[in-house]
Amino acid sequence: MKTRLISSAVAIAIGIGVMVGIFTPVFSVFVMVLSVVAAGEIMTVAGVKSNLVRVPAMVFSAVIPAYLSVQNSLEFDIPVAAVLSLYVILMLCLMLKTHEKTRFEQLTITLYASIFVPYAFSCVLNIRDVHSTYQGVYTKAEAVYLVLFAFFCAFFTDSFAYFVGRKFGKHKMAPVISPKKSVEGAVGGLVLSPAFNIAVFLGVREWVFGGESAISLVFIIVMSVLLSAISMLGDLSASLLKRNFGVKDFGKIMPGHGGIMDRFDSCVFVLPVLAAGIKFINI
Repeated sequence: MKTRLISSAVAIAIGIGVMVGIFTPVFSVFVMVLSVVAAGEIMTVAGVKSNLVRVPAMVFSAVIPAYLSVQNSLEFDIPVAAVLSLYVILMLCLMLKTHEKTRFEQLTITLYASIFVPYAFSCVLNIRDVHSTYQGVYTKAEAVYLVLFAFFCAFFTDSFAYFVGRKFGKHKMAPVISPKKSVEGAVGGLVLSPAFNIAVFLGVREWVFGGESAISLVFIIVMSVLLSAISMLGDLSASLLKRNFGVKDFGKIMPGHGGIMDRFDSCVFVLPVLAAGIKFINI
């Protein structure tokens, strides 16, 4: 427990530092680091051992958030579809080169780890930049709130589910995938997390936004419930991946908590859905 508390304190301190620099390159670098470490953890769990496959995958996982952080300032368009196609072809060629070490299913997981996971994490950059993407609609303060809202939905759903499940859990939700998760805990997360986020929004709207905001209460209510449910699916998906390969944690970078993917697995689902939700209401 002491180790977990120390790790949590360090993580919170880093998180505060990153949020202070949210509109600076510090935030983009943070997303890049998350993406690279997460990709490395997933490949390790999947048993991808060839550096000829691992290194290009980890480099590409950093390229995605780097590109998304500067794409609006570029004076030319990068053919994303063509780049992704060439990358996949390259990785297939590398699999052929290292066929004795790399199986096809390992390559598919490598592509997931180096393309989708970094993209999902990078959606937080789109959320942060809503004040410039939709000029005159959102303020910087609202952009910061939306970033925090995303993380709150991911982290507090898990926390509320854990504590409610520990106290009242009797019925297993997914005994094969994650034996410790209970139906009661899931209900607790789905109820308490939205309630918390709604209360936070009402307070922020009154005391920070001056009583008015482009972010509506209806949007927060709907997205709170949706993202809480999506968060649980992200957590279960990561648990299934670990169970398929017979490991308990993705890594050990956070003593007592596991790896980056153990803490940010819910964000892989939450961030893209919130980014899509914001885009949808601003069509």
